[in-house]
Amino acid sequence: MARLFIAATLGLFLTACGVPPARTPGLVPAAETRAPAGASPAVGECVPIGEAAAVAGRRVTVCGNLAEVTYRPGTAGQPTFLNFGRPYPNPTFVAVIWGEARPRFDPVPEARFLPGQRLCVSGEVELYRGTPQVVITDPVQVRPC
Repeated sequence: MARLFIAATLGLFLTACGVPPARTPGLVPAAETRAPAGASPAVGECVPIGEAAAVAGRRVTVCGNLAEVTYRPGTAGQPTFLNFGRPYPNPTFVAVIWGEARPRFDPVPEARFLPGQRLCVSGEVELYRGTPQVVITDPVQVRPC
């Protein structure tokens, strides 16, 4: 089951930002997953960080420029924050990696992801105090875009 989830997630990443569908057999090409103008984006469609709040509750791929990466080992849950658009306290979008997921990242997130890098994050968008965020549980959810 876990392999199926990872394969499906990887397929969504590949189709989300234009990797040719020939590399992802059995998946619907990204061009066919695009929503009509004014409609909500389909799963796997790239959504700019500035539009992430509008798709809260949906599983999509959010893409944008990383502003900062911050590891908070002294905070409950030992989170790592990938703040997009602007640094804390006013990020446009946030990807959160909880401490329990950090061992899955090699190198650690703050060495792997660098400010200024353009990244795509896949997962369910939720709002935390009005800011859209995605919780990252597996490195396959984040990739350069």
